[in-house]
Amino acid sequence: MSYKLIITSLFSILFFSCSSPSKEVKQVSADTVSTAAASVSAPLIEKGKVVNPVVCAGNATQSYAAYLPSYYNSAKKYPILFAFDAHAGGRIPVEAYKDLCEKYGYIIVASNNSKNGLDAATLSDITGTFMNDVKQRLSINENRIYLTGFSGGARVASSIAMNDGAAGLACCSAGFQPGTALSFCYIGFAGSEDFNSNEMIQLDEALNSTPTPHQLILYDGKHDWPTAEVFEDAFVWFEMNAMKKKVITRNDGLINAFEQKQNSKIKMLQSKSKSYEGYMETKKTVRFLDGLKDCSSFKLQITTLEKTSAVQKTILEKNNIEKREAELQNYYREALQSKDLNWWNKEVDNLQAQLTSKQNSHEEFLMYKRTLSFLSLLAYMASNSALNGGQMPQAEMYLQLYQKVDPTNAEVYYLQAALLIRQQNYLDAMTQLNLAADNGFTDIERLEKDPAMAVALQSPQYPDLVKKMQSKK
Repeated sequence: MSYKLIITSLFSILFFSCSSPSKEVKQVSADTVSTAAASVSAPLIEKGKVVNPVVCAGNATQSYAAYLPSYYNSAKKYPILFAFDAHAGGRIPVEAYKDLCEKYGYIIVASNNSKNGLDAATLSDITGTFMNDVKQRLSINENRIYLTGFSGGARVASSIAMNDGAAGLACCSAGFQPGTALSFCYIGFAGSEDFNSNEMIQLDEALNSTPTPHQLILYDGKHDWPTAEVFEDAFVWFEMNAMKKKVITRNDGLINAFEQKQNSKIKMLQSKSKSYEGYMETKKTVRFLDGLKDCSSFKLQITTLEKTSAVQKTILEKNNIEKREAELQNYYREALQSKDLNWWNKEVDNLQAQLTSKQNSHEEFLMYKRTLSFLSLLAYMASNSALNGGQMPQAEMYLQLYQKVDPTNAEVYYLQAALLIRQQNYLDAMTQLNLAADNGFTDIERLEKDPAMAVALQSPQYPDLVKKMQSKK
């Protein structure tokens, strides 16, 4: 494989994991499940606790994490949230949002098999097997099926929603290509340091020209699942849109509590002279409540605030930052194909220096943080592609760049171990695996199933490494 082909492969992978998915990724319909699988009497899922793994009755190689509210009763129908992690970590969203599901009366289930890098046919099989198993086991409201996902998992959730329908979609750190009117309500989440935040902003703006109910939640955070405190907005959004469609009865308690919370937040922001933040919270309030309450006073506030110089100045700055960031990302994509490590070391030093520069505004600081995160992703994809293609010199360079940009990322050291094993440097490979564990790597199953790591499993140091990873968990 040539150097140019590595880069071509890299960006085809990057497009899949960070762009809208192909419409070929579809949920397998219920009638495609085999009669034998459907006749299996699946074990009950214990309610009120996270159960992981739940093995799919039709395919024992697939499983998911699940949480049923403690008051779950199979005689009733429940709304359900299907979740997809970018790295097949089903337990992550289930653990994070189980208390919200308990509060709002939702079931949550998350695939342990769906992950970035899989082809469309494999993803279709995984999502179909997973979702059909859940539908056969549990008492769910077919009119209240909701989907969520993080990063590449958000692409998967989006594709299912657009192809097979859903009541609502919550995308975290990645979106989709909007078409005309969508059949579901949509809410997006992006952290202020997330390299995909501009994509999420552009998606929200594109949906402004459609009748699709939509809302974007921007919060202080990185490229990761939102905290439960942030993600609660998804449940409130789903409930309010279900009320607007008269799918569920009106809940004045929830409506009034949300309005009071927003009023308090807006007043607090006004008291701190945060006009733009108050403006955005007021717009959010209208999107949530319009159709359920009289929002004329909030709409008047929006009209007044958007005419102020403070709000106009911030909007202009954010638009300029968005443009500069897009230009930087394109510049670094191209530079990855031609620049050597010395150039990259100087460039990364310059970017990191911008984080401490007193001349930069807070918005510029965040832009440089996101750009460094974007470079981390580029370096990961490039090093992984080079390793898989057997291009060891290129892999070595990309991994040095990866470590320079993101020295606390466990994946850096895991991939460096994979490179050293290919170079038959087994002792240093174990050192790198220990560094991966020191930086948070705990995926023992991945390590033991990775053919590239087979030699490491025979090392006398391996039992101690496992103990370290278990302690980190």
